[in-house]
Amino acid sequence: MVADSETDAVPCPACSSQSTETLLRLPSVPVHVGLLWSSPERAAQCPKGEMVLSLCAHCGYAWNSAFQIANLDYEQDYDNALHHSPKFAEWEAALAEGLVERHDLHGRRLAEIGCGDGRFLSSLCLAGENFGIGFEPGHNPDRVSDLVSRAGVEIIDEYADATSLRGYEVDFVASRHVLEHLPEPLMLVEAIRGGLVGGGAVYVEVPNFSWALERGAFEDLMYEHCGYYTPETLAHLLHRTGFSEVVASSTFDGLFAAVEAVAADGVACDDPIDPAVVERIRHDVVALGTRIERVATEFAKRRDEGQRLVAWGGGARAVGLMNLVESADAVDFVVDINPRKQGTFVTGTGHPIVAPEHLRHEQPDAVLIVNPVYTDEIAQMLTDLGVDADLISI
Repeated sequence: MVADSETDAVPCPACSSQSTETLLRLPSVPVHVGLLWSSPERAAQCPKGEMVLSLCAHCGYAWNSAFQIANLDYEQDYDNALHHSPKFAEWEAALAEGLVERHDLHGRRLAEIGCGDGRFLSSLCLAGENFGIGFEPGHNPDRVSDLVSRAGVEIIDEYADATSLRGYEVDFVASRHVLEHLPEPLMLVEAIRGGLVGGGAVYVEVPNFSWALERGAFEDLMYEHCGYYTPETLAHLLHRTGFSEVVASSTFDGLFAAVEAVAADGVACDDPIDPAVVERIRHDVVALGTRIERVATEFAKRRDEGQRLVAWGGGARAVGLMNLVESADAVDFVVDINPRKQGTFVTGTGHPIVAPEHLRHEQPDAVLIVNPVYTDEIAQMLTDLGVDADLISI
């Protein structure tokens, strides 16, 4: 990781400002974090790309200015599902019920952009007897939630735009963990604004860059995520496109940034974001290298002491962690509760991913919790498995 700060001639993709700068460079990171690799050799030979993290002083948007969308290929088996966690599933169910009540979504027409297997959209429909239409390019009918048929949700294998949304006369649009994948985020928000009927509402959710920076979570820097948002940055984007009643928040223990807004009589506002937000991002990005060194030291220490170290969590953060820490070979294997990940290998390093039950036979001395949000849940599962190990949350 090379941290620097230099003027960047690249205009901001979120607001077109020229007041941008480069904060750090990662010369070689895995292009994908959710691909399922069938062998350690294939995983280690995964495609890689460059990350150049740039920052806009006007709106606070951070993005990978070296991102090339042509590098991405989702034809291979891919999985980034979170619902296998009871904690996440409970939170997501409460989110759906809360949105239905706050926006009076009863008997309405709803849409979700990037609906995945249709699980969340179906929950919204079932909670308020709504009709749902999901947009999911590359939709796989074999991987549809069992809730879809119960809710009567229709999933379309195409991108959503203002014309398609207007064609369905939708009253509410949800978009979760899509915006961070788009090199031109303004286009999606403008499409949602143009496609909602008068008074319609929107819910947008992305990874929370503030949460990552406060914890020095360098593993949240992923090539697939070409854009990084704080709640303030996300709110600025919706204000700029004319949404009103914009409410931004941190949710799911701060892990996500979310915004709710209404498409009614809003006046587009492009005022500069609070300079303190930009300065905080700048300062915390520069400090990421310190945490990488601390994690590397911890790994090396336990390896030198002959301890068996395993990591819990085989998702995107594990990919970032294993690929950016030189001493990651100290980790024997990775545990994940998602059955589709078990028996596969971590992108870029080839660490085997196993089921929690594997720990009954190969007791570790220490378990690294990749995502601290799940600490209590993991601790309980380890107790149930009869595993007595140090819990590390770095």
